Amino acid sequence: MSPQKTRLQASDNLHVRRVSAYGETDGRPYVAVDGQIFTQSLVLTLEEVRDWPPQAFAEITPQHIALLLEHNPELVLLGTGVRQQFPASSLSRVCEEKGVGFEVMTTPAACRTYNLLAGEDRLVVAALLMEG
Repeated sequence: MSPQKTRLQASDNLHVRRVSAYGETDGRPYVAVDGQIFTQSLVLTLEEVRDWPPQAFAEITPQHIALLLEHNPELVLLGTGVRQQFPASSLSRVCEEKGVGFEVMTTPAACRTYNLLAGEDRLVVAALLMEG
């Protein structure tokens, strides 16, 4: 099966991490950040990319969301894979209690939204699941 890929516009600011592409290859979703391909769930901030423990939507706990708040974001984006899934209120409550916005969308939508907000130098953190 040939890879399906969507390329996103390159960043003008070389110091900000950006999603450069996302898609699917060999039946597996991936996200590319600054050209580096990730097939496992990840956390993306303006400064870094790192692994995120949950690999499936059902595995996400309030503790996983709390890890995202260590970056002091104004907004957390949760990409739930290729289809949008809605988390239990216990997950969004972690952000609400700290006054941090929490938005849930598909992983491709979270990638596009992250790039837009990062381009505005907003303090955004994206947690991206690679669920098919």
